[in-house]
Amino acid sequence: MSEKFTVKKIKKHTIILFKGEDCKAVYKVLTGCLKSYIIDEKGNQHIVEFAAENEIISDLNSFVNGVPSLIFIESVEDSKILVISRLFLKNIEFLNKQDLLYALFLIAETLINANNRISKLISLGSSERYADFVKTYPHLVQRLSQKSIASFINVTPEYLSDIKNKANLS
Repeated sequence: MSEKFTVKKIKKHTIILFKGEDCKAVYKVLTGCLKSYIIDEKGNQHIVEFAAENEIISDLNSFVNGVPSLIFIESVEDSKILVISRLFLKNIEFLNKQDLLYALFLIAETLINANNRISKLISLGSSERYADFVKTYPHLVQRLSQKSIASFINVTPEYLSDIKNKANLS
């Protein structure tokens, strides 16, 4: 790996990116789980993304364009992450082929995940979003709180309980 990558251990509930900051890195989760979220004007947290082992998370717009981040990124569990700095991409002419392909893969993966997330929020009903969450993230179902899962699929925790109860009755 390039010297532009560093490994960092972070404790549960550590915020590694605050809204309004310049996002200077892309994070690949080696162990643990991170989440990105926004906080609305009423103080409610809305989870945008989860990233567990071998997944990446960042505010790509802030990372690429140097604009203030619109999200927070926080550890859900004690985690070990690979921090990939913006400097890595800014010096693209010095990258070897393997590093360049890895950088392109990271960016593509982030865009694909965002497009899938938006499509599912728009096109699926709440029960379908929960079923899709369970199918897509089976490794996270037991690791995340009901409140976190509810926020991610855009329902209240109470409504998520109803969805789960109806699914168990079927």
